[in-house]
Amino acid sequence: MSEYSNIMVCTDFSENSNKAVAKAVELASGSGAALTVLHVVTYVPPAYIGVEIPAKYASGDYLRERAEEHLASWCAKHVNMACKQLVRTGHAKAVIHDTTVEEKADLLVIGAAGESGLVRVFGSVAGHVIQHAECDVLVVK
Repeated sequence: MSEYSNIMVCTDFSENSNKAVAKAVELASGSGAALTVLHVVTYVPPAYIGVEIPAKYASGDYLRERAEEHLASWCAKHVNMACKQLVRTGHAKAVIHDTTVEEKADLLVIGAAGESGLVRVFGSVAGHVIQHAECDVLVVK
């Protein structure tokens, strides 16, 4: 696996993505590749779903800050090597593709299905990523 020098893995903190992260860590550790861990926050404005919540909690910035904190503590527990941690906001399909390109990843590791609420079917995010990726993709079941 020494052909990979920059591995990116996506997590939504589900059990499936935990397996993907474990595989990415294994591959990166074994090859000396750099590892980037990406979490995508899909922000849905409370007004859109008809929920009234305090303004402080209604902002995308608040969600992003909490996600960054959660990712840092999660990585400390699940990733036993140095890694770059990224939190992006937007639609997972586009964000994963764009971040893979921006980070110049040569391998993307994703779980087959996560707990992303609306996207529980393999064909949604993972299928789109596989079809449009500009690098190798490893889907971990």
